[in-house]
Formats: sequence, C-alpha cells, structure tokens
Amino acid sequence: MNRIAVHVVGASDLGMHEPTLAETATRITELTGLEPSALADELAGTPIDWFLRKIKKLDDHPVDKLILIATKQHDDPRVQPATQDLAEVILPFVRQRVPATTVEQIPLPSIADARHGLETFVDNAANAIGKETQWELPLGGGATGVLLGVMFELLLRGHDLTLWAANGVGRRISLVPRGLNTAPARWLVRHRYYEPLASSDPPLEVPPTLSPGDEHWQKLAQRQRVDVSALLADQLKENGAWKVTDAVQAILAEAVQAAFAEGLARGEITDGATARTWLSLAKHAAIPENKQLVRPLLDPKDPKIKEWRKDIVRLSHGMHKPVPTHPVIRTMQNEWATTRRAKDRVLQEFPDWPVAPPPLTERTVVVLRALSRSTTPDQGEIDDQFLLDRIFEALGAGQVLSFEFVTGMARVTATREGVERIPVTVIDPKLRPDNVEQCRDQLVGALLADPRAVVADEVAVLLPIGRKALVVAAILAGIEWSLHAAVPLTLLVAEGDHGPDGPVIETTRITAEKTRPFAVLGLDSALAHLAAEALTRLDITLAGHLLERGSRTLQALAVEVVNLQCKAFGVPPSSTDDQTSAAEVAFARARLGLCRQIVDSNPWDAVFLAIAMLEHTFRMPSDTKNATVHELGEFVLIPNEEWVPAESNTMSPIMPEPDTWYYLAPWTAVRSGQGACRELNKWRNRHPLSHGFVDKATQDEKTRPIRVPEPADVATLLDKADAELTKALADRYPSLILEDRDALIMELVRLRDEVLKFAKVPKPIGQSGAAAE
Repeated sequence: MNRIAVHVVGASDLGMHEPTLAETATRITELTGLEPSALADELAGTPIDWFLRKIKKLDDHPVDKLILIATKQHDDPRVQPATQDLAEVILPFVRQRVPATTVEQIPLPSIADARHGLETFVDNAANAIGKETQWELPLGGGATGVLLGVMFELLLRGHDLTLWAANGVGRRISLVPRGLNTAPARWLVRHRYYEPLASSDPPLEVPPTLSPGDEHWQKLAQRQRVDVSALLADQLKENGAWKVTDAVQAILAEAVQAAFAEGLARGEITDGATARTWLSLAKHAAIPENKQLVRPLLDPKDPKIKEWRKDIVRLSHGMHKPVPTHPVIRTMQNEWATTRRAKDRVLQEFPDWPVAPPPLTERTVVVLRALSRSTTPDQGEIDDQFLLDRIFEALGAGQVLSFEFVTGMARVTATREGVERIPVTVIDPKLRPDNVEQCRDQLVGALLADPRAVVADEVAVLLPIGRKALVVAAILAGIEWSLHAAVPLTLLVAEGDHGPDGPVIETTRITAEKTRPFAVLGLDSALAHLAAEALTRLDITLAGHLLERGSRTLQALAVEVVNLQCKAFGVPPSSTDDQTSAAEVAFARARLGLCRQIVDSNPWDAVFLAIAMLEHTFRMPSDTKNATVHELGEFVLIPNEEWVPAESNTMSPIMPEPDTWYYLAPWTAVRSGQGACRELNKWRNRHPLSHGFVDKATQDEKTRPIRVPEPADVATLLDKADAELTKALADRYPSLILEDRDALIMELVRLRDEVLKFAKVPKPIGQSGAAAE
C-alpha cells in the first residue's frame, strides 16, 4: 500500500457550523438516499469535498485507501454527539472518488482513542502497512483531539506524513523544524557525549559557525575519557613513562574534573571511581591556592558530604545503587562548566547548559499551550485556575515557564507560585489552518527571546485545549524546541467527561506522557548510525539512549540494548544492588571477554573496566555476616574478607568492618594471588582515575612514573585472567555452568548489525504529494 488518506469526520462535512442536535438530525435526513450527483452538489465546498479534490491532484502516487474516522453512538446523553451517522451519509460520495474507503469508529473524540484506533489499524497485518506508506491528513474540520491523536501516532511511528491546511490553496504544513540536521549534535553536546562528535564517520552536522569533524572535539573527548597518552603527549617522557610533575598533575586533574562533571550530564558515574578521585582532590581546601588542582570544597567535613563520599566509595567497589549528587557539588560542577565554556571556542557555539541535572522537583519546564476562549460551543467552560493547578501537579517541577497563545477572547486570570505566564499574542485573529506555520514561528520566536527557555530541563505541550490551528502550532513549536534545547518532550493530555459542548474541563485529569523529540522527525537513520558506532566503542549506554529517541522500531532495539547492558554491567532480576547471584556469576567470563573489544583503542580503559566489572560481579553485603545467594545457597563472611559457602566452611564467621569491601569467593583470593588478575588490579590502581597521581597530589606520597600499558600486554593479561578465573570458579562451584567467553560479544555484534540495517540515507520528511501544490 503506497498512500493512505485519513479524514476526521465532523459536522462541517455536512455543510454545518456548530449545529444543534436537532439541526444535525434534519441535515442527515435531507442527505440520506440522495443520488450521487445530488449528494455531490450538497457537499460541495465542505472539508471532505476539499480534501478529495486535493488528494486527486497528487500525481506521483494515487491514494490507495481513505479512512474516515468517526465516533460511536452512546446511550449516555452526557457524551458528545457521535459522528458515526455523519460518516455513513458521506460514505457513498467519498467512495465515488476513492473506492477503497472505510469508516473506522472510535469510542470518544479523544487523543487516546484516536491513537489506539490508528494503532489497531496499522498493526492489522491485513492492511499491509509498511514504512514506505505515505499518509495524507487535512487540518480543518473534525474533533481536535482525534486529529492530534492521528497526527502524533503516525509521527511517533516514524511514518511519512503530510499535513495539509484545509483552506485557501491548501498549503502543506511543514513538519520539519529549522536546524533539524544539527539536532543530534546539540543533544550530544548538552549531554556531554563528545566522542561521536570527534569520530563519527561521516562527521555530524554542527552549527554553521563550526566545521564538521573539528579537531577540537577530539581534544574534548580525550580529556573526558582521561586518555593519558594524548593528554601528556607534549610532556617529557623518560623510559616510556611520565614523571608525576606539577604540570602532569595539573593536566590529569583537569581531566578528572572534566570526567566527573561531564559524567553527571551523561548519568554514567556508575562505578564511583571518577567521583571518588575528584573528591579526594576537592576536599583538601587548606592547601595554597597555587597548589589547588581543582576547586576545593569549602566545607569537606559537612556530614552530608561525608555521607555522599561513603556512597560513592561503595560504587567504586562494585555496588550499583545510584547516588544523588549533593547540591553543593552539583552547583560546583555547573559553575566549572560555565567557566570552561567561556574558554572553549566550540562549546561557545552552544548554550550554557548545566552538566548536573537537578532533582525532578527542582526542574524548570517550558509549557506551550493555547488559551481557550472563556466559553465556546466547541470547548465548554474553562476554569483557568483549575487547569493551571492540574498542569503544575502533573509536571511535578520546581518552576514552570508557561508560554501561552493569547487571542482577544482569552482571559488570563489564574496565578500560582512556581508558574510564570508569558503571553504570546496571536497575530492572525482568524486562526486559519494555513497560518499554522506563522503561529509556530511566533511561538518559537518568543522562546528564543527568553534565555531561560533554552537551558530549561524539559518542554511540554498541553493538548487538546484551544483553537485547532494554535494547538497544532504549539505541537510543532514543542518539537522544534525540544530539538533546539536538547530536552525531553512531554505531552500533557487533558482528559475528562465529554458533553454536548465538548470536554467538561472541571473533571479533567491532566496526564503526562513522555515522548522523544527525535522520534517524530524521521531521524532514525542518523540515530541508528550513531548507535552502531557507540556499540562498536562499547558505549552501550549511549547506544541505548540514542535508540530510545527513535521511532518505535528503534525503541524495540533499545530494549534489547538495555538488556545487553544489564547482562554486561547491570543488576539482573536475581541480584540486588549490593549482592550478586548465580546468574550474574555465570556471566563473569563473558563480562571479562567483552573488555577485549576496546583493548586496541583504549588498553588502560579495558583494564580499568575489567576490574570494575569483576568487582561488581562478585559484590556482597558489608553490613552482615550471613547471606543467601540466589541459586548458590547460604554464605558466611570469614576473616580473609571473602564470602564462602556455609556448608563447607570450618572458620568462625566475622562481622564486617566499616569502610571495608567484601566479595564472593573466589574473587578476593584470585585478585590478591600471583596471577594475571592481580596484575590487572595493579594496572587499575595506577590509572589516574584510581591512585595514579592523586596520592601524591593530596598526601605528598611518592608516586611511580605513569606508564600506559601496551595493547598486546593487556590482551595477554585478559586471556590469562580468563583462564585463571574459569579454573577458580570451576573449583569453587563445580555445578555452576558459566556463560561462554564470547557470549556477550556475539550479542553485541548481532545487535550492532541489526541497528546498522536502519542506518541508511533517509527520505526527506513531509515531501510526499509535492505536485498537489
């Protein structure tokens, strides 16, 4: 099926404007049973007549099917009059033009029912809907909620949709925002993912003032990942190593600072090592200013800071529970980012975005809405205060910046603490469909004029209250702003009882539905390309984030990527944040094998990741001496700081000591033995994010020169560590079946290949039907 047209049936299709029930019934009687030619004369100039003439002019592909969406009859007199009978009246007229026309009925004229109805139609295999199917939708008559539901469901699915203004010459309403092609780069910068900007092939499109693939992105990426060889390339090297001089300390401290602050933006401080190292530098407030490597904490003995330190140290020893960032530290990182941006020529081309997102209750949210007229036949009575309160409660934010389309008939009366109302006076008083783009541009202009809007944490659009043209303009502005500000897009859907005059707002429930700004714009190809590159680099977190922002096809792959991440770095259902399980221990070899993927490009990172993953794999509680490990049985803690099976233990259990970390046997013995695991652990401790220079910087201890391990040496160590660990696990748990060493690698490669199938050159959005103009 090549092309499908969708029309929302309304009273205007019968040539009526806001009729009473009696007038509608009379009109239906008049039209029922008319000859085709007479019926065509009666319906001339109506929205359905206009739409049929418009789609007839599409000369590249004819319309194969037309769907009339109508609401069902209800016995409840409070429910808005159905349009089912109206659809049946115009059906013979429509089928003269498009024989394959059907009527799809939905319960109510709501966004949710429209989306569900379209979802059922598209998912029905008998309808043979494919990605190549082109959709045509007019903006004119019919219920606003139904139109919006159809429009958004198609966009979220990544379908090719053309929206027509059903008046005048019938212009196409562009769904493509300005700056679309730079949207991925803006999102990556806001969330501090510099590696794709440095290495993506082909280079990502950036603002016109910058050059794609600018070499400075590489410097930012090297600093962020603490790439010692690149960072110290200009420093004197003796016998293949760098002495820890003041200059070397300053360079590495700046990298640690960047890795910590920018890691907050990515939500990736999962092992705690970066946070712990930064804190070790920052808590030394008493040292002279000329010796300060990072900005010091003013009160490092603050009990809450000390508690935060305890939590992040737990993370650096295998625990997995996320740790909220202390407000003082969050403020410090944002101030560092602002200072750093002022010195960086590429970051200056982007807004001063914070690196540390605030707690949910402290977020700033931009709300876009169209104020309704105080009392209208199509909107019912609007209680402005009630609606404002429901919006604020649904968002749960600290501050709301409400940008509101205002017409001459709208009244702005309500106020609420935490909400600032910013009126945007509509230029076009007639609010015709062909002025949607002008209204969108006006709203985006108001957002651009307020510097707070681009650094807000979220954008939300209230639907479906307000004039149809303004609500559609608000949606399109919301999509554009979510891309420009690189923030999530939320739909606030007003739902309530429907009466003869539309939604009864006094019973409205405002529900917030998260969506993704990229999903509605056909950027699947770019997202898939970036996600495949991220999987190649073992940046599974980024790959998942990118795929989640695509259409539903990519979102299905995102679920698989998240499952892979759980197996590789996470906590499976049988485990807890602070205790492993048999299922997780079975993945020990596979987790270690996954680290080999980055040995050639980042050998030291491979070592660091290997030890972090194994400590996480064998984590055990540090507040008890007895524990039950899922499918392995009862365990006790013994003096050599290992948890061993209770049934074979002959030693007296001990209570854990504070700030001491314990692991399931045989990890402690293997790590402290004389083999490859011990060597890997030594290399991990020499890393700048561990003890590589921080001990000298904070305690003036003698530190060995910094030497980066060779890829071949790391590969050999990982091979030997695999053999060592396999034997130790077989001896300790002979009945435990270990996952194959390549199990996670094979899954990674399979997923990358699946993602690459979507990384093709996309067709421009909204280009169908050009000849009709």
